[in-house]
Amino acid sequence: LALQHTRRVATGELFVSISSPPATCSICSPMMRKLDVVLTSSSWKPSWCVLAHGVLRVYNARGEGEARQEIEMEHVLGVGYDGDEDAIIVRVVGDKDHAFRVVGVDTHAAEDIGSDKGFLRRAWLRKLRRAAPKIAMNEFCPEELSHEAFVKQS
Repeated sequence: LALQHTRRVATGELFVSISSPPATCSICSPMMRKLDVVLTSSSWKPSWCVLAHGVLRVYNARGEGEARQEIEMEHVLGVGYDGDEDAIIVRVVGDKDHAFRVVGVDTHAAEDIGSDKGFLRRAWLRKLRRAAPKIAMNEFCPEELSHEAFVKQS
């Protein structure tokens, strides 16, 4: 949910407008995010990721109030799948690539998506691409492709 606007009138009444993100380009679930430890090594850290209202927010844990990372989808140039690392790669303008790995889903997360890891990964890829305005979307293209292969099929 997002607070659209509030308006206070002279009578003391408060009007609030709230909207929910469209289901076609919003999703949340546990993921692993890749962190660079030093120049030559990296590690995977458990995170809670939320895609809503054109922003990918990454939290350390579910229910945390402050996001550790926010990626504006308007700055995303590419979303692809790296089969070697089993990771979703998000390419952002002027930033390094961000890698996320889908993990198993518990009963509290993404009930509408299901518990299949492959299905959840494909849903993340599809919705990240839909939410990024710089990526041409082809709904009939297989999701688990590198960004370059996805663009060729679009």
